[in-house]
Amino acid sequence: MASPWVKRGYVTHSHIDVAVVHKLMSHIFALPYPNRVVADAALPLDAFTSTPDYTPYEYAKRTFPIHCGRTRRRRRRSSPTRGTSSRSTSSRGSISRSSGI
Repeated sequence: MASPWVKRGYVTHSHIDVAVVHKLMSHIFALPYPNRVVADAALPLDAFTSTPDYTPYEYAKRTFPIHCGRTRRRRRRSSPTRGTSSRSTSSRGSISRSSGI
């Protein structure tokens, strides 16, 4: 979270999901909760402070590679041509003919 009212450098250990965000917005703007899921969600009030800190955030350069988080394209493996397998269907016929079946 980034806001003047969020504690700088603080890591909250509470679970934050969409219902928590909806409850937080409803709580800030004094609106009624839209449903029971939002009403039962916990407010992450431990991450906020009563005095805002307006000092600008410092830009931190990325320390992970550019492909992080994206799936890499894999090279296709060369596969044998279709229709050539080690077990041929013609061998079955020759076995049945030789055994007299």
